[in-house]
Amino acid sequence: MKIGCIILAGGKSSRMGEDKALLEYEGKYFIEKIAEELSFFEEKIIARGNNSSLTEITDSKWQVIPDIYPDHGPMGGMHAALKTCESDAMFVVTCDMPLITGHLVRQICEAFDQQYDALIVVTNDGKYHPLCGIYRKELYKSMEEYLKQDNNR
Repeated sequence: MKIGCIILAGGKSSRMGEDKALLEYEGKYFIEKIAEELSFFEEKIIARGNNSSLTEITDSKWQVIPDIYPDHGPMGGMHAALKTCESDAMFVVTCDMPLITGHLVRQICEAFDQQYDALIVVTNDGKYHPLCGIYRKELYKSMEEYLKQDNNR
């Protein structure tokens, strides 16, 4: 099974007041740091929503795609990326997780049981993190049905 990678970087940043992808950590933009950690994936997509183009990533191997259904939050970005991708499944992470490591992501990918549609990270405190996990490509069809109903969850 071929697994690619999606970085969700399309939020409006209404609470933050600035683009979270372009916040800095250790002298690098969040998105730049995450992209470097996840550069081992063969297929790499940045779901940028409908924001301006992202020029902070100089690696042209990252495909930047807009939402098909604008203003639907992370599910809109996941839908567009899954519909566009060529991989069987995609590891998904948000642009505000600069501490994620390639080592951890490889472990998550190794834990993915191919009989399931998704793998979602659950931390030791029992909290689910649906924006850090693996989703099969064909899930874009179900997501599209929800998005058409204005349901972003």
